[in-house]
Amino acid sequence: MSHYGVFHADTGMLLRAFSTTELHQVSVQSAAPNEVVLPGDYSSGSWRLGADGWPEQIEATPVVTADQVKYVARRRLEATDWMVTRHRDQVDAGQPTSLTQAEYEALLAERQAIRAASNTIEQMDPIPEDFWQDHYWSAS
Repeated sequence: MSHYGVFHADTGMLLRAFSTTELHQVSVQSAAPNEVVLPGDYSSGSWRLGADGWPEQIEATPVVTADQVKYVARRRLEATDWMVTRHRDQVDAGQPTSLTQAEYEALLAERQAIRAASNTIEQMDPIPEDFWQDHYWSAS
């Protein structure tokens, strides 16, 4: 099996990779303008033409999405849901609460800070790869 990559001649970016088992000559020049076909297995990783005209592998930059940020925010909120529910249940039942009013208000402020941080992080372009670390989520 022979492997090839089709590169854009101007930008150097890999357009597509393919393999063939047919015993025919693959032209070094593509039929499309500004495309170059080069032998090699480019099926994994990210590739581009280097300054010397030969393919070089480039580091893939992970892209963090707003959905990933929302997931982390949801998990952080879920970690304290039980405390809010317990406090409300105790208040509704007229029972003494496990949290003081000041502790409960601090908890609500912490939860609001998580929501605000999520909104702030989602607006970053690009969203940092380490967005899940505490310093992005703290109110200070």
